[in-house]
Amino acid sequence: MAEANHRKGAIFAWRYQLVSAFCLNAAKEAPSVVEGFLVRYDDGFGCVQPWAQFGQGSVDEAWQTLAAGGSSPLIDQALACCRIDGAARRRGESLWHGLKIPQSHATLTHFSQTERAHSAGFRLWKVKCGPHDLPTLGKVMAEFPDVKFRIDCNETADPRIFEPWVRDHAQAIDLIEDPYPHQRQDDWFRLAKWVPLAMDRIWSENQPWIPVWKPAWNALSKSIPTKQTIVTSAMDHPLGQAWAAYQAALVDTEMICGLRTDHLFQTNVFSDVFSEWSSDWPEIAGFGLGWNEELELLPWIRLN
Repeated sequence: MAEANHRKGAIFAWRYQLVSAFCLNAAKEAPSVVEGFLVRYDDGFGCVQPWAQFGQGSVDEAWQTLAAGGSSPLIDQALACCRIDGAARRRGESLWHGLKIPQSHATLTHFSQTERAHSAGFRLWKVKCGPHDLPTLGKVMAEFPDVKFRIDCNETADPRIFEPWVRDHAQAIDLIEDPYPHQRQDDWFRLAKWVPLAMDRIWSENQPWIPVWKPAWNALSKSIPTKQTIVTSAMDHPLGQAWAAYQAALVDTEMICGLRTDHLFQTNVFSDVFSEWSSDWPEIAGFGLGWNEELELLPWIRLN
């Protein structure tokens, strides 16, 4: 049964903006202001932040869909978060109690962030990298020989240029995520002779690639080998990052994940409660996923 068919109770929302100084992905020019909204439902809270660049539509469309009682993968995941978070709040319990949160790699969307990441103790970096970034990335690898790199191409790599470059830099590479469009599997298999590959958004049990799962975007497929799954946030609101961290602990993955992306944006009252940027997940006070007072003070708008 679709989520919309058994939804009961009032739904509230609050729209937010996250401000970034840099382009946030390698596929297209992304806006420096990212919009989404928090959802309040069933005594709990969740996050909806569509990325139009990846076919998820606009914030206005998601808002209207939720208000009309409709459904989408992002809305369904936000409401699932609300239910779990709300149940913990009714019990007066924190969802973090007793959980082991995986370590995070450093997500870098601009090479000016390298010194900060190294000083913060990160030795595994995920770098957003388009074809024009390869010469600079090679220099960064030489400058930081103690760092391993996860390279996220967002399907933009040119095999004629990328494959020789990968062969020359393979020792510094932990894995490459989404090098080419998913349908070009011959290109993927050829590249996999040199380094491990990871696949975001689309994954099949018939393919050998490491799964990357964003809990904000969809439910976990039963066919995914959870021990080898890299769980990441969707570069979203701190509450959305918390949902990803909670899910990463539940699947008991053995992989270093990508949960801390708050550093990519200007601070707000939610990210202010995080500790200094590090590979460790911070302690967040409050019931459920936390932020009791901050969430209560928002000017919620009823949608239904």
